[in-house]
Amino acid sequence: MSAVTERTRATRRLANEFPNRVRPSKFAHVVLTTPNLPRARQWYLNTFDARVAYENDTVCFLTYDDEHHRIGLIAMPNLVERPPNSFGLEHMAYSFQTLGLCCRNIIFEVPGDHTLLDDQSRPDDFILLSRSGR
Repeated sequence: MSAVTERTRATRRLANEFPNRVRPSKFAHVVLTTPNLPRARQWYLNTFDARVAYENDTVCFLTYDDEHHRIGLIAMPNLVERPPNSFGLEHMAYSFQTLGLCCRNIIFEVPGDHTLLDDQSRPDDFILLSRSGR
């Protein structure tokens, strides 16, 4: 006669260990598709003072800190612009100490007779002035 041992079912549940909703500790990376990989690569390299972590003819992974990559770019040459009234990513936002630090790496095309200035007295603001001073 053989003895059968009955195993008890595990009662450990993540919901018991984490009764409240769990949030990520940080945003790790974003991956974007682009019809023009070299142009997108150069823009993100310049804007974020990034470096290439890995790239080939189809993908490019960029980083600006100790994370392996923060921005992934995938070449998809046949992409078309998103039609109006469609869903999808609207924008991404990154924080810099001041707008001036952000703008330092970006060449802005400001329409008309205007100049973009960083307002050092208000770190998150900028001033758009006409060249005539108004």
